[in-house]
Amino acid sequence: MYFKKLKNILFLLFLFPNFYIIIKTNGKSKKPSSSLIKNNNKVNNKKNLLIGIIKNYNWNKIEPFFNSFKNAGFKNYEFIIFYDQLNKFTINKIKLYGIIMYKITKNCGIMNIINCRWKIYEDFLKENGYKYNYVFTTDVRDSIFQKDVFKYYDINIAEFIIERKKHR
Repeated sequence: MYFKKLKNILFLLFLFPNFYIIIKTNGKSKKPSSSLIKNNNKVNNKKNLLIGIIKNYNWNKIEPFFNSFKNAGFKNYEFIIFYDQLNKFTINKIKLYGIIMYKITKNCGIMNIINCRWKIYEDFLKENGYKYNYVFTTDVRDSIFQKDVFKYYDINIAEFIIERKKHR
């Protein structure tokens, strides 16, 4: 799965040659949980983009992620969540954090949403990528923010952090 995601990310970079990427794993598996894509045509007045996808989670499963986001001190950003199969309560709670919600309309066929998200991101960035300096993709249910990732990432290197030890 790690290499499949890496292949998808590299494919995005092929489509968007003015971007480069930083990838972090969640520390529990070889699967990257987030990635930072930098637009080399940086213009300082552009916002940074956080982007994620949610399908069929209730608010209790994802509330820690959004609380950590609220407390991380992000500045000059736009946060977009693509979603499917969320109840109204969960959608309304997410919107309270100032997050832009897009219902997934793309038919992924037999591909699951985890793999299909790269095509969804690709389609979105083809039309909107010029608006952003950095694009940070993230998992939602199993991720937590500690600080504004755009402020503390060293954007001159690509990081790959993989921990082999199993956690319970």
